[in-house]
Amino acid sequence: MTDKILDRVKKMMTLGNDAGATENERETALRMAHSLLLKHNLSMSDLPSGDENIEVREKQNFTI
Repeated sequence: MTDKILDRVKKMMTLGNDAGATENERETALRMAHSLLLKHNLSMSDLPSGDENIEVREKQNFTI
């Protein structure tokens, strides 16, 4: 079961970093990936090795 979840997260992270996807698609994929990890108490370090090229992007809010 965990392997299926991690596979879905990997696919979402790949889409989240795909230059051919729209900004909305990338943001949605990354948000869904992180939500799925949280829901199942997993982290990016649980992804199989060989995924070092996956960039983790986080939304930052700045107030001036």
